[in-house]
Amino acid sequence: MLYKNLPLYNLVIDDDDTLGVDKISLVTYPAVEENFLLFDETKHIDYSFSVQNEEKRLVSGIAMVADRPIYRETPDKKGYYVVFSKETIEKIAHRFAKNNYAFNISTQHKTDVTDCYVVESFIINKERGICPKEFADVEDGSWYTSVKIDNQELWNEIKNGEGLNGFSVEIRAIAEEFNKTEPTNQELHQEGPKLNWLENILSGHLIIKEEQNKAQ
Repeated sequence: MLYKNLPLYNLVIDDDDTLGVDKISLVTYPAVEENFLLFDETKHIDYSFSVQNEEKRLVSGIAMVADRPIYRETPDKKGYYVVFSKETIEKIAHRFAKNNYAFNISTQHKTDVTDCYVVESFIINKERGICPKEFADVEDGSWYTSVKIDNQELWNEIKNGEGLNGFSVEIRAIAEEFNKTEPTNQELHQEGPKLNWLENILSGHLIIKEEQNKAQ
């Protein structure tokens, strides 16, 4: 399936507990914000995190956006888009909690940090009234998180605006190709045939590891 004349893949996880998000990174360019600015013609939504409570050292923001194609590139600069459905994001968020990954925090997908941990994690659901007012325009099914920063050095970087602007996730998922030429909102999360395994860092330019499915 093509989206804006590029391949579009639906990223999903199955019952394999090794799949999903195993780390949240504080980064300069969150994938959802960077690619929104460069490739989406709809109105701008700021997905950067914000300091919610300076005394408590909380930063909050969107970790994953539902049903929004995100531009990626292979190491040889071939572009494509990936998208996560509401159902997949919910499954990812639940598995993140189940696997006790709250302390798995890094910066720029390079450096693991201590004394930082997820204290809020929920799926936006406006019908149930679960949506911070700052993110009223974010798609239902998106994953909202807050991280407590007890690390003094990192807190100073964030508070002083030294280049950490949002969340980005590190994920292992299955890529499924869409079957039609242009997606509708409903079709964005329909499943297609399984292609291969991806270990994909959703920040910068992107496929970290790719291997073919093993024969059944």
